[in-house]
Amino acid sequence: MTSTRPHPLFDAANAVYAAQLGEIAWHEITVDPSIAAMTAEHTARVRMAIDSLLAREPGRPLRFLEVAPYCHYTAQQVAAEFGAQAHAFDISPDSLRTAARLAREAGVAGEAVGTAGDFHDLPYRDDWFDVVFIASAVHHTWRPERVVAEMLRVLRPGGLLMLDNEPVGGRLCLYRFRSNRAESYTPFERALSDHGALHVVSSPFLGSRPEALFGMVENDRIPLAVWEESVAGHERLGWELTPVVSGFESAVEAGSGSGPAVAHDLLERALAAAAPLLDERAASLGFSLPDAAEVEALLARARELSGWIAAARDPGERQRRRADAFGAALRALVRKAGNGRAAAGDAFRRELPLDRGIRIDLPRDAAVEIGLDRVLLPTIEPAAAEALAAVFPPEDWQLYTEGNGVHVEMNRAAHASIRLPPRAEDGILLLRLYTVPSEAGVYRVRLAAGEAAESFIVAQAESRLARIFVPAAIDRVELALAWPDGTAAELPMHVRASVCRLVPVRWRRAG
Repeated sequence: MTSTRPHPLFDAANAVYAAQLGEIAWHEITVDPSIAAMTAEHTARVRMAIDSLLAREPGRPLRFLEVAPYCHYTAQQVAAEFGAQAHAFDISPDSLRTAARLAREAGVAGEAVGTAGDFHDLPYRDDWFDVVFIASAVHHTWRPERVVAEMLRVLRPGGLLMLDNEPVGGRLCLYRFRSNRAESYTPFERALSDHGALHVVSSPFLGSRPEALFGMVENDRIPLAVWEESVAGHERLGWELTPVVSGFESAVEAGSGSGPAVAHDLLERALAAAAPLLDERAASLGFSLPDAAEVEALLARARELSGWIAAARDPGERQRRRADAFGAALRALVRKAGNGRAAAGDAFRRELPLDRGIRIDLPRDAAVEIGLDRVLLPTIEPAAAEALAAVFPPEDWQLYTEGNGVHVEMNRAAHASIRLPPRAEDGILLLRLYTVPSEAGVYRVRLAAGEAAESFIVAQAESRLARIFVPAAIDRVELALAWPDGTAAELPMHVRASVCRLVPVRWRRAG
């Protein structure tokens, strides 16, 4: 996405609050049929660890924390089963509210204290929790060691830290681009996948392109050494590495004899098959292939690591080396070092305001603050049709309910306006958009608010977050669809807005 941002502090607002802004748009709509099943799976793992490995302190309830639960309600389940003082901490207050609702609908009697904030700076006391659990979320940061340190800090001596399904970066990966999920592969991606080389060209962890479109950090390159060092000095009760192995990796680990040569031939065939498919659509999605120098450097590493893996002294060391070379999923269970009882008193180390049942621990910045608790504009749903007509003019937009129950506003033509209410403050407009490709070729979507503009290319069907700075004096945002040559693209119903939020911004010093 390309942009023009005329306000000197707009980048500051994005830098501090980008994750919170993304979550507002991403989690206002939850269409995820796996929530109940994943909650049950997480709860089973936590239950087993508590029953078999945790030394309980007599005379007080179990204290449990899940970090970044999304809409899963593991904390409520643990509260119900163990009579625990359960807490759930997530960046999104709406996700926490959804989790509480889903727990009630599932008949779960336990309750959890929900807190929304930044997991780099947990608001809890040192040494307070007995168990801290996180699944598939530490990698949503460029500072994973900081997040692990925070979770260990709030865990009491002898308490259990549980990490589930976290990525280990692979040394034999080119990381050329973020791929689609398998069901959305382009022919280019499919060719690399069918030849066993997509993992090595893109990433050991495929399908992160959708999350990247919403401004989420997808750090799939965390070295194994970072994970090991982050828990150094504590007892590893479980340390399960599941290497990511496709055709290329299988060839590499076949041995220092013919293995590297087979890997070389496999990669060459994969690149040859994919090259003719690197068309305008694929290139506009950011896809690319390595040059000859990159391929040669990769194959040199493959020859080196093939022998290194084969020379491992025992099966455990071999698995570690495979994970380091190929990338892996990590599941860890760690007992915090030290002796002594858990901290007394309340769980929190600072006072937090309460908003609709959730404690709010927003980031703090000297230059800018945003009103995450004062999000403007009506929710897109039929019940709000009259209010929506003032924002999405009926001559430009059509309100529609899709087959999955999600309500959207669809564009009627190549140009459409979004009208904003009078206000005294600047704002950031957030749009969750679903864009439909055109058989005629790629096209560009441009959003403009005065001098500020955001634009992106549409090459395939996908959701994305658009965010644009809107000064207080601007009363509308203009949407325009155009072909690469600049002519209007008359593509009705190709842009569908499911979330539209205007977040107020207050500048604390002159820019």
